Amino acid sequence: MKPLNPESEFSIVQEEELSLSGSALREILQETLSKGCSLRLRVRGFSMFPSIRDKDIITVSPLNGCVSYLGLAVAFIRPYANKLVIHRVIQQYQDTVVIKGDCVSSIDGFILRKNILGVVTKTERNNRCGRFGMGCERSLIIFCNKTNVFATLFYIGMRLPRIIRQAIKYLFFT
Repeated sequence: MKPLNPESEFSIVQEEELSLSGSALREILQETLSKGCSLRLRVRGFSMFPSIRDKDIITVSPLNGCVSYLGLAVAFIRPYANKLVIHRVIQQYQDTVVIKGDCVSSIDGFILRKNILGVVTKTERNNRCGRFGMGCERSLIIFCNKTNVFATLFYIGMRLPRIIRQAIKYLFFT
């Protein structure tokens, strides 16, 4: 099935994939989560590498009264762009959180808690389920995120010769 919008960043995963524009997907996700249901999506982009990679399938679940978001990958609306984004909470305050992708050096800013739609509860890659970054290792990921370790490694890794990148990918990510 051809995408409805070539700029869409997420798609709902069914028997066949259905690509939606960002605003349509945002509305479906908001409505689904408000009913207490989870939604599986295929994500696009590299900002959450290595936890979530381009074309991984993630499950976004309702918050269910979650008090602490620290270290969780969350789906939220980026206010100034009105765009759906999946990034990690690296700091939290009473009414706001600081959110950042694992592999980017800049933060998304202070995001109101009301703009957080749901939490990523599962990732799927190559027909295998994973939970990396959703358990006790969150503290290490937050540290790496705050110090830009992943962003630096990603930047360096993109400049390595292809054969070295493939060896690293085989050793660590299969």
